[in-house]
Amino acid sequence: MTTAGITHDLVLTDKNGSNAVGITLLRNPDGSVAYKATKYPQLPLDNIKIDLSSFHLGTGDYYYRPEVDPYRYGIAYGVDARFRNRLQIVPDIEPPIGAGGVQFLVRNSGIETGATTGWSTSAGVTLAASTTAPRTGTYHLRATTDGARGSNTSLAAQSLANPTVYKSRSITVGVYLKRVSGSEAGVKLRVSDGVGNTESSVVTASSYTYASVTRTIDATATEVTLSILTSALETAAHVYDVDDFFVIPAGGTGPGGFQEYAGALYLGIGRCICVWDETNDVWDAVLIDDSEVFSWITIHGNRIYAAHASGYSHSTDTTDPRTTWIDVTPTNGTAELLISSVDEQNVRRLWRSSTPNTIYVSNETFGNAIGAGDWNATTYTVGETDKTPTMFHRAFGTVLIGREDGLWYYYPPDDAFRNATEMFHGLPDGGNFDRGVEYVDGWFYTVTRRFGVVRIRFESGDIPMESVSPRDRSPDWGEMTGRVRALAQDGDFIYALQDSNVADTTVTKKTALLVGRNEPAPEGTRFVWHTFQLLDIGAPALLGMDGVYLYCLGRLYNSDAADYQATIYRMVMPSDHENPMKASTVNIETGGTKVFITPVFDLAEHGYALDDKAWLFFQIFTDTDSTIDANRTVEVRYQLDGNIKDSRADADWTSIGTINSVTSGVGTLSMGNTVTGKKIRFRLVFATNSATASPVIRAIRIVAAPHPDRYWFWEFTGRIATG
Repeated sequence: MTTAGITHDLVLTDKNGSNAVGITLLRNPDGSVAYKATKYPQLPLDNIKIDLSSFHLGTGDYYYRPEVDPYRYGIAYGVDARFRNRLQIVPDIEPPIGAGGVQFLVRNSGIETGATTGWSTSAGVTLAASTTAPRTGTYHLRATTDGARGSNTSLAAQSLANPTVYKSRSITVGVYLKRVSGSEAGVKLRVSDGVGNTESSVVTASSYTYASVTRTIDATATEVTLSILTSALETAAHVYDVDDFFVIPAGGTGPGGFQEYAGALYLGIGRCICVWDETNDVWDAVLIDDSEVFSWITIHGNRIYAAHASGYSHSTDTTDPRTTWIDVTPTNGTAELLISSVDEQNVRRLWRSSTPNTIYVSNETFGNAIGAGDWNATTYTVGETDKTPTMFHRAFGTVLIGREDGLWYYYPPDDAFRNATEMFHGLPDGGNFDRGVEYVDGWFYTVTRRFGVVRIRFESGDIPMESVSPRDRSPDWGEMTGRVRALAQDGDFIYALQDSNVADTTVTKKTALLVGRNEPAPEGTRFVWHTFQLLDIGAPALLGMDGVYLYCLGRLYNSDAADYQATIYRMVMPSDHENPMKASTVNIETGGTKVFITPVFDLAEHGYALDDKAWLFFQIFTDTDSTIDANRTVEVRYQLDGNIKDSRADADWTSIGTINSVTSGVGTLSMGNTVTGKKIRFRLVFATNSATASPVIRAIRIVAAPHPDRYWFWEFTGRIATG
């Protein structure tokens, strides 16, 4: 704009572009515009601090919501979050995770003792437990010959306990073999019974190859021996690797119950009744039926009773059931399920189911064996004929009968069974009420298909039922989407095996071991679940307790055998339940990955989003500087915004670093200012080189420290035109 020969530097107008006013800026002698520039700091922003001071209210929070549900976390496997202000590695699992969990009939079947215990060899052969090339787990057998061995030289051999119970019974034995070096001989599996033997094909491959033998043990057998043999004459040294033995008896490996009797633990599995041999760490068969699969075992009086479709078997020796068993066919009905009970008058009876809805009870013969005719003529009708029983339970001084269509309980005043869950009449399922435990809070915890885990209180009037299923609060983790298949109770804790919605025939399928208990919560008392460990179990079935160990039983599909092999783990129970790390004897898990995953933190809810103007820090707080060191470490990784997914795989997480030292109980990792976004989640991996010392974390803190750019201000002097 030019007015009276003056050129204006700025022009101001109204919103319509009219009424223009010119402004001329003051200039320096050289003609440049004169101004003053000043850089001012932005108003200060405080650091954003998010603290997780405890995790004891359980798994299942996807988002961090302290005002609604504090003290929760995303998910954890191998990390124990049950106790207030404390994260630590879980108690020891045997065998180690990843070793297949097989302890059935074959001693040291996966060689995970780290020794050749249970296996013998012959002259000229060096047999060792090696870590060089295991098929699974950490160890395998390596046999080295001296170069002067003949055909059928025994590289490794083991005789199964109690060979007489195998007479006239068929078993399938599998193992994985490979020839590491040498070219003259191969390696094979043999099953012998003192009368004859059956051999597998010869393996000469340099990679693990499945070898198997199916043999019906002779009726006059004196042994059942598994041997790994050379196939031909050797004139030079050969090296062979062997791993992962298993035995599948005819009738399969389905669950048949746990029971403790006379200081020993018994297991029904397929057609077998087994006893745990603590000295040799193996389940030994004490009974193998010729045709019947055992549905459940129970203790009555001083004998073990095992139910099957045609009747039941019971032990005869009142001190050692390994000796003789008697098979009983009742004169009235069968015995699909059995359970012992004691009433208020201390009358002890044995109950059995027969036909879909008929229940028999024995006469009072507690001190004697219950034979075919020792059953009361009076029967009980429970439910409808088109629905079947799923399990017998004993709780609150009475007998409970789980059925497809409800949970029934014996009511002595009426001498009859009542249905505690009428609503299930229209929700029948073969898995309803097939597992259950009595808990210290006066509730009976059991499983259903529709509602997951529920608890029921038996009291006068209405019988309340509440859902306490881990599915109610779980994120959509693959291992947390299936049904609970097993329950066990120990003190204040309930343990569960949770299935996943993956086909049982998936050879890599995992099962989640959970632990839950009542905890004080903002709304009062809440039953909470913690994820505890992932086990190599494809079809979870049973949990059992003996006061020292928690036994976890299931089946894992073997695609080579096209069948399910038994998979059994046990967890060492700490003597101090409230603080395992302070127990007199501490045993923690050293195998597998030990992962703790936080909820998702939405920093936008705190008024800030991560950008290149903010620095992010991750901190842990622990007891003393000695609980985190070079041997006990915590690696930290994160996911951000659209990359957040329910995964434990390293590839799906970005590493920040490893905390291997702390100062005054605090360990810090800086993520710098390279992390930009709004939502972030962290994964912690615990590691230790000691079976008795775990890294310990008391609390977690996330710190976002904003560092915004400064503002510039410019000052000019001008003259408004008067023309």
